[in-house]
Amino acid sequence: MTGKTATVDAKTGAMILSEPKPERLAKASAFEGAKLNRFTSDWITSNASMDCLLEPSLIRLRSRSSDLVRNDGYAYNAEEQVLSNVIGPEGFKIKVNAKTAAGRAMDKKASEAVRQAWKEFCQSENYTVTGDVTEHGFDCLLLRSVFRKGGGLARMAKGFRDNGWRFAMQGIAIDRLDPEYSFPNKNISMSVEYDGFGREIGYHILDQNPGDRYYGGPLPGKRSFLGSGDAIHAYVKEEFGQSQGKPWLTPVIARLRQLHGYEEAELIAARAHASKLGFFETDFNSPAGGYQGEGQDSLGNITMDGSPGSFENLPPGVKATLIDPTHPNANYPDFRKGMLRGIASGIITNYNILGNDLEGVNYSSIRSGTLSERDRWMIIQRWWIDTVKKPIFSQWLQFALMAGKIPGYGMADFERLNHAEFTGRRWAWVDPDKDSKAEERRLKNRLTSHQEICRQHGKDHDEVLQQVAEDEKKAEQMQLDLFLDIQEPQTVEAEVTNE
Repeated sequence: MTGKTATVDAKTGAMILSEPKPERLAKASAFEGAKLNRFTSDWITSNASMDCLLEPSLIRLRSRSSDLVRNDGYAYNAEEQVLSNVIGPEGFKIKVNAKTAAGRAMDKKASEAVRQAWKEFCQSENYTVTGDVTEHGFDCLLLRSVFRKGGGLARMAKGFRDNGWRFAMQGIAIDRLDPEYSFPNKNISMSVEYDGFGREIGYHILDQNPGDRYYGGPLPGKRSFLGSGDAIHAYVKEEFGQSQGKPWLTPVIARLRQLHGYEEAELIAARAHASKLGFFETDFNSPAGGYQGEGQDSLGNITMDGSPGSFENLPPGVKATLIDPTHPNANYPDFRKGMLRGIASGIITNYNILGNDLEGVNYSSIRSGTLSERDRWMIIQRWWIDTVKKPIFSQWLQFALMAGKIPGYGMADFERLNHAEFTGRRWAWVDPDKDSKAEERRLKNRLTSHQEICRQHGKDHDEVLQQVAEDEKKAEQMQLDLFLDIQEPQTVEAEVTNE
């Protein structure tokens, strides 16, 4: 009976012997990051889903992120860098690779017809229901919403007749997609409704922006349902099953706010020190009566001569104590750099661009950082093309064909015409001369093609050849030599010899 526990049944009075339950020994974690000690006891974590984490926080994150972009230069610069590098001044260029009826070759005539129709549709009077925003402007507004608030929402107005295309885009404020509207029993999470397989089937959108108070009535108010087939919901997913995205400044919101407050405090301290030269200390036991100055103003304040190079004769018992300015703090530049480097690590743009600081930058370092940054920009461009550009083009093409906006082609041609490629902006290299020579060598060694080089520069190879042919034709008509000042390129062996 050693080690057993005896209990008495209250109903029968029988004695019951039971084995003691084995004690679970606390095992020490083999991972440093999972240990619980005095250094990690305040590290509160959660393994909840992204929707569960975002639902109570997204409204506040949106408002704080928007406030930083409005009032903080670094946050505003970060947003402008996103627009500049993802969309750029020219926007996304389209190339249509329409197929022939047999589907074995490219139909250049049809491709050009579709491209010209798309170009016409992208004008401000056609692209949006309001008739005042071009395709480029719409992309910029939608991407601003994604950066500031974590997502962009737009309606594809099918059957819209005011522009003749029976199709247009309508931007919707993402705030109207309420993150706190969830009903698990109806498969609704953060205003997004799903089917049994987790596919988005629609959005429950507030009729008015919940942040606007001038509409009156109860908030958040009524909702309308918008099917996913009629909408573009652009946000970056970080895990499967995520319903909405978070603002891109989220990882650095607290640090940006702290840096903003620190700079403001330094400015206030510097102004306070710059506004005071010093103080007069008076020994009240002195018979001189203290400092009298040069007189008094209308309010009775003592005045003094502040002319450059002047000296003041102080009476006995009065001592001047000058202020020694200590602000901005001597450590301010290094502290600011450290903070901005941490902020730049949490967003896409690099520190030198975010902080407008090119001090100490050389060719090798800026090239290495630039290449890495551009790869990240191109990842976002690819996401934008797949999420926004191609779905819009596909829906537009259907209604353009039904509206007869592409003469000679109808709905029967949709499948063979629906082959569009979008290319984002590309960037000039840090040293164009060296890079152009490298491209020339790669061409000679058959390691690349002219088409690939054109794509790297954001250009369409067919358009480049057509423009070159037109240039040469016009030059011939005008008896001009386009290549008068261009020397024959050196061979690789000659370059090595010259070096």
